[in-house]
Amino acid sequence: MPGLSLPIIDALVHPPIALLKRVALPANPYTNFQVLNPPQNAILYLTYGLKFQIHFVPPQYGHFGTFPVLYDDSLAIVTASYIDGSGFGTVRQLERITYTNQDFMWEEPLPSAVSVDIAPGVTFDLYWMQT
Repeated sequence: MPGLSLPIIDALVHPPIALLKRVALPANPYTNFQVLNPPQNAILYLTYGLKFQIHFVPPQYGHFGTFPVLYDDSLAIVTASYIDGSGFGTVRQLERITYTNQDFMWEEPLPSAVSVDIAPGVTFDLYWMQT
């Protein structure tokens, strides 16, 4: 974010998971493609990732009786996008959501957008992971 000044440690490393809390997105549950803008407020909180809590998965996705429950196919694909110094957008990170309660923590701070492409029939509750 232009003009946002962060302590250098926040720009280099994520805080431990124990220091992050889940903040529900207002329109839970989500069922299709979403482009989300991670909220950032250097004074009150910083956002480091997105938590996926499965609300519903149709039987055709199959799963293994493990903990966490692991699904045969991707339930969603999530990407973090950034704006480079020339003003062009670029995707820096892509992950497939395949198990219960999975999180997506961005590797590079302050993405301009997070895109979530949820598979047909799958429903998630989404949470920002914030300090």
